[in-house]
Amino acid sequence: MKRLVLVLVIVMLPALAFADFQIGAVGVYNNDITQISSAAVSSSDFLFGLEARAKLWIFQVGADALYVPGDQSLVALTDAGLAFDILFLRLGAGIGPDFAFLTNGEGGTELYSWNMKLAADINLGNLAVGVEAFYVYDSPSDLADIGTIFQQTPFIGVNLLIRLF
Repeated sequence: MKRLVLVLVIVMLPALAFADFQIGAVGVYNNDITQISSAAVSSSDFLFGLEARAKLWIFQVGADALYVPGDQSLVALTDAGLAFDILFLRLGAGIGPDFAFLTNGEGGTELYSWNMKLAADINLGNLAVGVEAFYVYDSPSDLADIGTIFQQTPFIGVNLLIRLF
């Protein structure tokens, strides 16, 4: 197993040198989007953080690191999938695990759910502005009924990304 990981790292590092790498800010609405009203929305309803993406050909990997003020924790929503550039648009979809990094004195890291991310970005040269939707699947142990994620309301977010190289 260690050799397999070493081979993957050796193969992936040169490939990432040719990848399109973006990093920037992301904000996610942390409540049911169907129940939104302008009078009831406050800054505590949002999660803010950083997003990083690497795209090579049509394959894309990404991670959103979001701070959760109530739990005093950091959540990493990671995903891997496909992204297509169509004129000035980039449309992508990916799936991956979510990790929680507890900072409220308990410490530790845990895998607590899976997510499916759908994203649409407008590329403006080295700057991209986008909208993303996260469907979160809370049971990492039983993936047999993963179709139930579409019965939930997604978490909606916006991002502003800068292409580094």
